[in-house]
Amino acid sequence: MRRLAILLVVLAGIFSSTCCAQQRFALLIGNQAYVDAVGPLKNPHNDIARVGHALSEVGFTVLDPLKDATRDDMLFGVYKLAERLRKAGPGAVGFLYYTGHGIAIGGENVLVPKNVESTTDAELNIRGVRLGEILDVLKNTAPDAVHFVVLDACRNNIRGQKGAKGFAPVNDQRAGVVLAFATAAGETASDEGAGSGPYAAALAEEIVVPGRNDQAVFNAVRSRVVAVTARHQTPWTHDGLIGERVVFKETPSATLPPAHSAGPAAPSRTEVAQFCQSIATNPSMAVVQSLLEIYKGTPMAACTQARLDEMKRAQVTAVVPPPQTTPSTPARPAANVVPAPPAITSRSPTRFSDGALKIGVLNDLSSLYSSLSGQGSAWAARKAVEDFCKTTRCFEKVDVVVADHQNKPDIGSNVARQWFDVEKVDTIVDVPNSGVALAVSDITKEKNKVLLVSGAATTDLTT
Repeated sequence: MRRLAILLVVLAGIFSSTCCAQQRFALLIGNQAYVDAVGPLKNPHNDIARVGHALSEVGFTVLDPLKDATRDDMLFGVYKLAERLRKAGPGAVGFLYYTGHGIAIGGENVLVPKNVESTTDAELNIRGVRLGEILDVLKNTAPDAVHFVVLDACRNNIRGQKGAKGFAPVNDQRAGVVLAFATAAGETASDEGAGSGPYAAALAEEIVVPGRNDQAVFNAVRSRVVAVTARHQTPWTHDGLIGERVVFKETPSATLPPAHSAGPAAPSRTEVAQFCQSIATNPSMAVVQSLLEIYKGTPMAACTQARLDEMKRAQVTAVVPPPQTTPSTPARPAANVVPAPPAITSRSPTRFSDGALKIGVLNDLSSLYSSLSGQGSAWAARKAVEDFCKTTRCFEKVDVVVADHQNKPDIGSNVARQWFDVEKVDTIVDVPNSGVALAVSDITKEKNKVLLVSGAATTDLTT
């Protein structure tokens, strides 16, 4: 135990040194002084001040913020950020935060500069800044950097013929880019709030929590915003990051973190009620058990334990046989009955790909369903393998691999092909999304593999 503690402290020191050596740059843009024909806002300047302070706290060099920027101001600012990242070299991290109006035109997402005079297509096509333009500048100028592009846009009070329709879904597949949106595609975000909007407040508070990687941060932001806005606003992310995740604020190396330091702090009554409502219908006992471990000692533990007890009672009821009556006279054996085969007392090991059984847990790690499966489901799978191998002879090595399908059938099917063809995965489990499950089902049939679906609801999987 002493050696393990020393090793953990050494590793924490290494990671802390890496964090400090890593060069990080941020640009914040806040547009609020729009003309009446577009719709003025009240919080973007507060948003960039609040988020900028948090980014400084986690080691970002924050460039001069842009307030009420024109198209030229915004693009020159993005070029300046990209150039700083290019000079920093591989491993640099960029963070672009925009708060203001945003809208979709012909399937393209457009940020609205301050000098736009209306929301007509002509005005926005000429003076708007397309998301694709920003990504082109960042990736072409600094291709080796990690880029976070956070859009706190699509405000619900934009005026004109466009109304308030929000952004269009994003299909950009650029590696090394994480896109984070304050609300779901086709929906709008709130500008209300004391001191900042709800998304900026959640982001500023969650990004400074020690020990969390980027996925955990944006998942926590999503949970808070959903609760604060009574489910009227659901943030989402589009993840193109490959390899190691980014930890914004490392745990201090002097002390080891408590077991649950990375968990959500002090959930509100609304958050607890929403969690308990969702857990009450969760069909997977393994997931419920893993969630109980994660939320032990929190207000979520009581309803999670109640759901687990309910599932166990249902399991016992299902296996108790009905009472049998003893016949008055022995029954005569039927003619031509084939005797049962002898009991199997030994077995030969089943051989799997590469001398190991590989189980792929494919689920939502970064979006709407991550709290109900996600890493908890992966933990449950590993725990099940561990428990099984303690009581039953495991003839082969058993590996569990995990991937995020992002609730997109194309990504799910690509992961399945990669797993079957390259990584020699033998079976895929979980897949809590009907569209993704159907796509992965086609791949498993083609490859003659096994798919165990626990969360999808479509009957097309069984017909």
